[in-house]
Amino acid sequence: MFGEYSFNDRRADSADGDPGPAGNQAPGRLPPEPAVFIGREAELDGIHDLLRTNRLITLTGVGGVGKSRLALRAVADAEQARPDGVWWVDLSPLHDPSLLTMSVAHAVGLADHSARPLDEELCAWMADRELLLVLDTCEHMVAECRHLVGELLQSAPGLTVLVTSREPLASPCEQVVEICPLPCEGPDSDALALFRAAALAATPDAAACFDDPDRAVLAAQVCRRLDGIPLALELAGARLRRWTLEQMAQRLGARFDVLCDHRTSTLMPRHRTLRTAIGWSHELCEPVERLLWARLSVFTGDFDVAAARAVCSGGPLSAARVERVLAGLVAKSVVRRTQERGAGARYRMLDTIREYGHDWLAELGEVRAVADRHAHWYAALSRAADRGWMGPRQVDWYRRMTIEHPQLRTALEHLLGTDPGAALETAGALWFFWFSCGHVHEGRGFLERALRAAPQQAPGYLQGLWALGLTAVLRGDMAAARALGEECTRIAERTTDPEARVRAAHLLSVSHLLPGDPARALEVAGPRGRARIG
Repeated sequence: MFGEYSFNDRRADSADGDPGPAGNQAPGRLPPEPAVFIGREAELDGIHDLLRTNRLITLTGVGGVGKSRLALRAVADAEQARPDGVWWVDLSPLHDPSLLTMSVAHAVGLADHSARPLDEELCAWMADRELLLVLDTCEHMVAECRHLVGELLQSAPGLTVLVTSREPLASPCEQVVEICPLPCEGPDSDALALFRAAALAATPDAAACFDDPDRAVLAAQVCRRLDGIPLALELAGARLRRWTLEQMAQRLGARFDVLCDHRTSTLMPRHRTLRTAIGWSHELCEPVERLLWARLSVFTGDFDVAAARAVCSGGPLSAARVERVLAGLVAKSVVRRTQERGAGARYRMLDTIREYGHDWLAELGEVRAVADRHAHWYAALSRAADRGWMGPRQVDWYRRMTIEHPQLRTALEHLLGTDPGAALETAGALWFFWFSCGHVHEGRGFLERALRAAPQQAPGYLQGLWALGLTAVLRGDMAAARALGEECTRIAERTTDPEARVRAAHLLSVSHLLPGDPARALEVAGPRGRARIG
């Protein structure tokens, strides 16, 4: 449907696209901090105290209240450094709970290739380390996070865990901190300061609204109407690009009355305020912006403009218009834009905004069609990577596929339920990503599921079988690798593809060589394999 995937040839700022390690840089990985952070001094002091005295702290609160931003500011403080690092795990793109342990292991740099269960390996790896682990956005897998965190804390006495979630984990040792909206009262309130910052980011002309005492009172009323919820304040501030403050206050009040419909009437007040504010922002978008907002909801994590163009165009939204419409959503604070080193511009919606868009996508009846387009776009990306893994741009492809990892997971999950043959072809095309980039357990899981679901005559069956054999080799399971190599050999002998035969022979040969039987390895390699070795 989308043709061949075109590789983005943009280079990074540095010569090799990756900043070199700093001489004394502590281990760890944190996302970049946002440019604006207002207030929260008391909350930060309390979190810092808890991080010094407790091992499991959970920040809870309504969506959009700023839990993730506060957690990031708290752990980025130099006083929270740990000898073995501060590590951030974003769980918002993760839908399959079985991938939780893999995501944590990969985030902390554990590339486990053993046959032991990964949770045991992760516990053993952390056992003698002193580190701070942040699990961000856990509300969609609370039970799984509670179980994993319990095992890790029991195994690693030097571990501290900070969680953000809309609900607590309900763990015995958990210290729960409810994050409330920003204070709204007074002319110097934090809510008003954030509203002002968002407005000035949209247009410098908004300064006049806050410098005039009478209009500042009106701005404070808007903040109270929005309950001081940071996301709602940012969405409202972005509207001052086109409206006066007076127009905003008038329309906001009217829209709150209209938008408190059956979808919000059963929610708690703060949830209803946020939902209504998002709905108000949605209603004020242009029709094509609302359409793009809905279609972008199929993306988990961040994405680039090429993906948005391929997945979201159609009907009144042509491919040529997508980038301009996307820029409009960025200006309205519906979509966030970042500049990634070596990857160009990336875009992302916060979970609460994405969830709202997905509801509208369902209203439009387009969930399946847009999810199909998303899956096929990333399947095409995987095939392009398969052609490039062994070429001169291997490092570029590694970086690109690492960035797109959440989208690849989403695409594979969708294809497993709708097109197992395409799922197998995609999982097989990612063989190098599974085998050489630290994702052997995840790759094994996807390959096994796809091989069970797809027919043996599927075009990607042989490569999927071979890729599964590679994961067995890497895990040291030579019996499984040998059985898969023998099956690959039988199937390859019925094909006319010389590369498939060489791969099958190589897998079978390695399964004998590594346990210490080079003579048998050379024998089963066959003429083609021996020629390749020579």
